[in-house]
This record gives sequence, structure tokens and C-alpha cells, in this order.
Amino acid sequence: MNHRPALRHVVLSLIAVFALGAAAPTACEPTAPTTTAAPSTTTTRPTTTTTLPDDPPPTPPTPGDLGWEGPAFTGTSGSPSGSKPESKLWHNDGIWWADLWDAATNDHYIFRLDLAGHRWKRTSTVLDDRSGSRSDVLWDGSKLYVASHVFAEGSNSTKHNYPATLRRLSYNPATKSYTLDAGFPTQINDARSETLVIDKDSTGRLWATWLQNATVTMAVSSPGGTSWGAPFTLPAAGTIATSDDISSVVAFGGNHVGVMWSNQAESRMYFASHTDGAAATAWGAAEVAYSGPGAADDHINLKSVGNQQGQIIAAVKTSRSGSGVLDHILDRNPVTGTWTSHPYGLGSDNHTRPIVVVDQSTGVAHMFASSGQSGGAIYEKTAPLSNLTFTPGVGVPVLVDASSADINNATSTKQAVDASTGLVVLATNDTTRQYWTHYDPLGGIPPPNPQPVASFAAAPTSGPAPLDVAFTNTSTGQPSSFVWSFGDGSSSTKANPVHRYSADGTFAVSLTVANGFGTDSLTVSNLVAVGPIPTSAGPVTFTAIADVNARSSSPTKNYGTSTTLRTRGGSDPLYTTFLRFDVAGIGKPVASARLRLYVTDGSRDAGTVTATSTGWGETTLTWNNAPPGTGPTLATLGRTTAGTWIDVDVTAAVAGNGDVAFRLAGTTTDSAYFGSRESTTAPQLVVTPKP
Repeated sequence: MNHRPALRHVVLSLIAVFALGAAAPTACEPTAPTTTAAPSTTTTRPTTTTTLPDDPPPTPPTPGDLGWEGPAFTGTSGSPSGSKPESKLWHNDGIWWADLWDAATNDHYIFRLDLAGHRWKRTSTVLDDRSGSRSDVLWDGSKLYVASHVFAEGSNSTKHNYPATLRRLSYNPATKSYTLDAGFPTQINDARSETLVIDKDSTGRLWATWLQNATVTMAVSSPGGTSWGAPFTLPAAGTIATSDDISSVVAFGGNHVGVMWSNQAESRMYFASHTDGAAATAWGAAEVAYSGPGAADDHINLKSVGNQQGQIIAAVKTSRSGSGVLDHILDRNPVTGTWTSHPYGLGSDNHTRPIVVVDQSTGVAHMFASSGQSGGAIYEKTAPLSNLTFTPGVGVPVLVDASSADINNATSTKQAVDASTGLVVLATNDTTRQYWTHYDPLGGIPPPNPQPVASFAAAPTSGPAPLDVAFTNTSTGQPSSFVWSFGDGSSSTKANPVHRYSADGTFAVSLTVANGFGTDSLTVSNLVAVGPIPTSAGPVTFTAIADVNARSSSPTKNYGTSTTLRTRGGSDPLYTTFLRFDVAGIGKPVASARLRLYVTDGSRDAGTVTATSTGWGETTLTWNNAPPGTGPTLATLGRTTAGTWIDVDVTAAVAGNGDVAFRLAGTTTDSAYFGSRESTTAPQLVVTPKP
């Protein structure tokens, strides 16, 4: 279901085709306490696409689909794209990014959007490990801020000890990666909430708002979000609402922040503003943005237009029934502070959960909403910011799952968009538990639909048996599936496999790659030359034949296919890592053995290494059946730095040929991450025999 939407004027024709087939806190703002024969090549081009279980290509579209399906979000509660005012996407360095749930590891990660391949790719940066959390993200051009909270429907929960946190991350354009800044996360509050929204004012302070005990609640940070003042009730009229109301915050006009909230008890939508640099509790009088019978509902998506005059628009929904206005945009006059309603959809259109994204360069508002109060499809309408008049009707469909009409909860970015960024909208299908993505190039050049071209590298390509050869996919054109044939009767469907040659001989290796646009194959003859087993040699490098994480909070789940390994101690969830190597061909006693791990995300203390039993399976080990460590600690991993190899002495556990296994356990809550054998940087064991 990976269909890339075309330009807006093409979308309608596609539908027809488918139908056919920083100031410091003041004294009143107390602060809360504060990862042989020469090789030859032959190229063939199959005419069919190969679908593989390990790394399947994008799911083919069903007639009638619009948008790209995937990845899955099984393992988390509700809809992770939900919480109407919150933004889960941002654009930076020519790339669209998102905070998405990863079903393989049961964590929220940063993902990057591969536009050409029509899929989201997980990075190594974890944002939250709580399955019930939601987030709001803000990219300010220099730093990434992620506010995470435990989701609870309604705002009357009195349960605490559910901390809402702020993470601040820095971006490295050379590695295209994000790293958590020192001192983070910081704590915003300790309560569950339905929504939590942040924005940053011109002084560098961050503002957060949510409803707690049916009351509009605020908190403000020190510059950069390094600490937070105690939460307080917004000092304005109408802030005592109902348990079904929400609030949102926005920076606007260059020197103000504003809060909009619903009050269904009073049938009003309210707004209040604050001047940057003033005391936290110095807010202007509440403005009535909209009122009347059924005027309020807990659907708000608030955006600044970005001009210095301070225009604000809000996509909102009423609680009315019948044929009247159901969804509309509220537009604030920056001079008078008065608000105007612009209808988007009527009750007969059955819209819900509207959001709005601003194209500042063309002066257009893009508004998206579900049609079907419990989910259906996502529709879009546009209107000039200078004249917010929308065409009647349900709108243009942009996200449709023809086989499961349950797409809902659209989300996008706080940022303005244009032809240089395109526009991305994310939503979820709560029946299939899959994310769906809409992309509109906004008149820019859409990404190509590349045919894949197979290419690979191998090292080492000669040596005595057993010989572990690491194969690295270097294919172009964004292939999504891989078939390797190693010449000895073995094969793999991993992108970057490591294969052990146990017999002498010279072997040809072939790789077939595929994506949604075609396939390509490359065969290299006489690539690997394997000699006899030596009686003495050294050192010999072995690649892990099995590795797996175990997680205390998912005690029966297996993580054997993860591309990362993880250690974490201290408090739940705990993570341990298990590694197994097959030592062979060592003809003399062992002089030394070194365990080598590649660090994908650093830690101040990565934990310890002990020996463990070898009778476990990579695809069957869980927290409940994981073996304990045996014997004393072999090594401490200490502080680790991302992008480097660490090397520790494990000689005491390696007596000679045979299987050997290790258990890595964390000692602090600062997680450490390493490349697994499913990655291009598999764990290694370097064994040196005595002379």
C-alpha cells in the first residue's frame, strides 16, 4: 500500500482511476528538581519482484488506496499519532523526521522518512520507552525538543508519579543523527494527561500546557528547558472546564505566547496571551474565540502564521450534531484580537480531529480531518490565509485504506512548509495497527521512483576455514529486499549478512535486490577463497552467531531481529544483552580473547560482561527464560561514545574451540546501545592462540 500521492491537481484523476479498478524565572517561578582466481562479475535483471520474510518490500497498493502504509505500532496503547494539538513530525536538513513507536523494540524512536522508498527508517535514538506515552515535538532550527507524557483520556485523573519529561537533542549533519543533550530529560510535571503541548518564546523559555483536574494548567522552563517551574493554573477567566477539555500553546508575533482551550461547560473556546519576558503569571484577559450552543469540543490544532503582526489560526471542532458547522478554522485578527470562524465541514461531512498546516510561501492553509467519527479516511481542503473560505463537501481524500476504512488521528509539524520541504501528514489505522503517510511536494520536485542497482562489498575474501565473511550491501535505488547466495548452498535475506564458510573452496556470491519499482542482480565469480584449517594461527576474528536483547517490562517478548543491542540497569525496564560465538580452527591454547562492540549510542556507564550458558536461541530467548551470568565479572564496559568500537578482555571465558556466550548487563538507567549482528557492525570476538 505504498502509493506516492502526486501533485494536488493529479490526485483527483488518480481517484477516478482507482474507482475504475530567554529571561530567567522570576521569584514566583520555583523550579522543579532537575545515548586465488580473479573475481568476475555478471549482471542479470529479473523481471519479477521477490518478497522476503526478513525485510519485506513495501506492501503493494490495493486498488483504491491513497498514501503509504507502515510501519506497525503494535505494542503501544491507543493511537500514537493521536492527541489532537500535538505535533509528531518535523523537517530538518532536507529530511522529514518523526517520533514513532517501534513495534520490534517497544520504544518510541526517531525515524527518518525515505521519500523515494516510501517508508520510515528507524534511527538509533530512543525518545521514550513507555508504551502509553504520547509526545509533542518542536524543532527550533538548532535544537529538537520532545515533550513526552503518559496519556490518559480526560483531565480529571488525580494519579501522579507519571512524569511528563522534556528531552532536548542536538543534530549532527555529518552523521544525520540526534544526540540527547547532557542534563536531559528534565521533568515538566508528574501527572497523566490527555494532551501536553510545548512552544518556545523569544527569550528561550519553553511553555507547556495541559488540563489537570479539569483546569487549564501551565509550566514554564528556564532558558533551553534545563529546569521547570512549578505548574500553575492559567490566571484567566474560563479556565475551570470539564474533564473532556484540552489546551494548546503557540508562540506568535515574535514576542508573545498564547494558549487556546476548550470549555464545554460554558460552550466557549478561549484564548489568552503572554508577553515574552514578563512574569509567568502575567497573562492578558481571556478572549472568547468562539461561543454558542455546542461551540466547544476537545479538538484544537493551533498554528502561528509566522508574520510579525501575530496572526493565529486554529483548526477546531464543535460538539454540535445535525447539519450545522461541525469543523472550522478560527482566525485571530492581530490588531484587534478578535476572532472569526471559517467553516470547513458540516455535520453531514462527518469530520473529526482536524489539523492545519501553513504554507507560508504561498499563503495557503492546508486543513486535514478524518471523515468518520471513529475513523475512516483523511481528507484535505485548502484556502488562502487572506480569505479562509473552503469549498463545500468532504474534501479531497489523501489517506485511504481501501481494505480497512479506519484511518484517523492526523498529525504533522508545527513548522511552516513550502516547495522546498513538501508536506507530510501522518495518521494511524487502529484496526490494522499500521501508520499511514501522505506526502505532497507542494509544487516542488517529487522524489524519484528509482530502479534498484545491485552492488556489494565483502571482507575478508580469503583465509583458512572457518572463514567469517561480512557482506555489505552498497546497492543504489533504495532496495527494500535482498536475496544473497553464498556459493556453498547457503543464502540469506538480510541486508548486511555475515556468512561462515566451513569448507575449502572458491565461491561465487550473488545478490538480488528489489523495491516497488523493479529488481536487479549481481554475481561475482571466484569472490571468496577458503583454505584448509590451520594448526596454528592468530589472531582470528569471529562474528557473533547469535545475539539478542531481553527486556524486563516485556518478559515474554523476543527481540532477536533487532539491529541494536542494549543494556540498562537501575530501574524498570531493565535490558540485558546475550552474545554467542562459535570458536573454531584454533589449534593451540588461547593466549587472549577480546570482545569488540560497536557503540551506536553512548552511555556514561554501559555495564558489565559475564560468561553465561550457550543453550539459548536467538529467536526464542526472552526475559523470563534468559540464563543468568556464570562466574565472576569478566570486564566492565565503562563510559562509551557513539560511533566507536570498545574492546574488553574476556580471555578467562575462552579456553579454545567451541561455543562461548556472554551476558551484558547495565548498572545505571543510562542506556547503552551497540550494533547487533543484524547491522553492519556485528559484535566480534578476537582470539589469539599462543605461539
